Amino acid sequence: MAARRIVLVTLLSLLASCKLQIIVPIGGSIITASGTYTCLAGQTCEIDVVDLLFDETFTAVPDDGYRFDQWKKKQSGRGFCATVSARHSPCRLYTSFFGGWPNLFAFLATDEVFYLEPVFIRPFNDTGIIFGQNYLDGNNADCTGVTIEQQDCSHGRDATHKDDSDGHAGFSYTKLGSTGAALPASAASWSCVRDNVTGWVWEVKTDDGGNHDKDNTYRWGGKTALGAGVDTYYPDWDTLLDGSNAASFCGYSSWRLPTIKELEALANLNRYSPAIDMAFFPATPSAGFWSASPSANDSNSAWYVNFDWGNANDDDRGSYRHVRLVHSGQ
Repeated sequence: MAARRIVLVTLLSLLASCKLQIIVPIGGSIITASGTYTCLAGQTCEIDVVDLLFDETFTAVPDDGYRFDQWKKKQSGRGFCATVSARHSPCRLYTSFFGGWPNLFAFLATDEVFYLEPVFIRPFNDTGIIFGQNYLDGNNADCTGVTIEQQDCSHGRDATHKDDSDGHAGFSYTKLGSTGAALPASAASWSCVRDNVTGWVWEVKTDDGGNHDKDNTYRWGGKTALGAGVDTYYPDWDTLLDGSNAASFCGYSSWRLPTIKELEALANLNRYSPAIDMAFFPATPSAGFWSASPSANDSNSAWYVNFDWGNANDDDRGSYRHVRLVHSGQ
């Protein structure tokens, strides 16, 4: 059997051969059934496929807090296992049938590159809703009601992980001190909160008149705002962002504004005014918090979450709203 080897792409291949390039994003790794190959998070690895004896099955292994979603489809059309029928399963590549297909067999003597890239994603939080509703009208005190099996409270983490010890229903949080040290849920003072479902770390607002004070408001468009500088950007929140990064707030120096989807993950729709778990996020105004996401509908607007009810909307970038910083948890 011809030798097979895996190398980082910075090394040069000495043999003319078809190549399988494995691109592994943050969030997991790829292993093979034979144990011959392993490609870790953040690596790009290459395998030379030189004969008709190659037969390997590749499995995407997610890290804690992630799940494997699918094999990524490449625009070039050379993404292995990206078809509808195979993209969610372990990926097998074998060449024994190439011999009966001259065009395929010819690939083994070329420098053609094919790709295998997993998509790892973090799960999002559930809604927090733990009550049912009666048809046609009226909310119940608990998860009961007409056709309750079809209602929100019967599904997701709020049903399977209903434990208020670390956050309401399916939410799961850990309090962090100013250096990033984990604290018990009973701690009376904390600076940040780690979302154990998504892995994100969130700034906790204060009521002391300082940089993290709950009453501070900003126009949209400071550092880490998305959209590549199109139209109006205001640098208002840069003081908060730069100060947090310079101080390694809660042990991190890569704070940013969350996207609208990330910010929505904090909304607890079982509560209102504010629609958030106040046991972990005290001093939260029942008001709008900017995300980093610009509006596609209006180049002078951007997205925010109103934590009075937990709904998302867009508004003029010149409006003054609150912000809550996030760290991606990597």
